[in-house]
Amino acid sequence: MFRFLNLLFTSKIIVPRDKLALAFSRSSGAGGQNVNKVNTKAEIRFQLDNANWIPDYVKENLKKSYSKNLNNDGDFIVTSERHREQKQNLKDCFDKLDEILEETSFIPKERVPTTTPTYAIEKRLKDKAHRKSIKEGRKKPSFREDF
Repeated sequence: MFRFLNLLFTSKIIVPRDKLALAFSRSSGAGGQNVNKVNTKAEIRFQLDNANWIPDYVKENLKKSYSKNLNNDGDFIVTSERHREQKQNLKDCFDKLDEILEETSFIPKERVPTTTPTYAIEKRLKDKAHRKSIKEGRKKPSFREDF
């Protein structure tokens, strides 16, 4: 991931920062007076259906895999309150967004089913027949004859 001016470059998708809504609020949890006074929680939000910088197949993957990050208005939300500083939380949000977009933009290769070669099947059956004859030779002879 590289940042240059107001663009965020992922491996495949370029995220324009002016299309993202940034918001800050108070974090929850332990932290004492810092938590009570300072807006350190960072939030990145954008309208998923209107994001023309995201390919359609990535949008579908985001809707399937990250439905918990979507609200009823169709906004995709990434938040971070891991750190005590606003700047670090904002960086963490961008890192999370980059990881999410990279993960959902992956296109798996189509699996080509393989077939077992006929010579391998023939060899296996020949070995089985040989093993069978060896085991047949270990049996006690039968002296009973049917007349």
